[in-house]
Amino acid sequence: MLRATIDSTPSSDVSGVVRYEVRTSTNLPTYVAKKRREASGERDCEVDEAEARDDVDDDDDDASTAPAVEFTTRRRYREFASLHESLTKPPVNARLPPMPMKRILSSSTATTSERVEQFQFLLDAVARDHVLRECEVVVDFLTGGNSTRMSRSEASMNPQPQVSSTATPSEPPRRSPS
Repeated sequence: MLRATIDSTPSSDVSGVVRYEVRTSTNLPTYVAKKRREASGERDCEVDEAEARDDVDDDDDDASTAPAVEFTTRRRYREFASLHESLTKPPVNARLPPMPMKRILSSSTATTSERVEQFQFLLDAVARDHVLRECEVVVDFLTGGNSTRMSRSEASMNPQPQVSSTATPSEPPRRSPS
């Protein structure tokens, strides 16, 4: 089980930068292991992911007996764009919903509400895909890491397996002009 939700009221700082709060709740082993590492102050290599897998029933994702762990992080538009690019370009090549348009004046309520809907649509598509949600860039994005800033050249040095994502979403909801 992986649920990622975006707070419907994004925040902006004094410079006008809008940040979207992403809350993730999951019992997937990769995320449980990461939470354990955070709690114990250990480095990534010090906790074996197999420990977390012991608590999880791999046959039925939603019927896991492992308790859910939660993460909250704030992300900017460009971080969502970087995640989207990392997943839709080689070596991953996932089919995902399009990114919302980049706008110069993007802090209006209508614009941020529309973006929240489209970002939620994107995260829902990623969460449904069993391969994508385990990608390092997705785990880092949802848990507060920094690998979403990884360039395509860096990604090619750490290739993930070729993915033909089963997430074939329809168009995101569109608002009619008022």
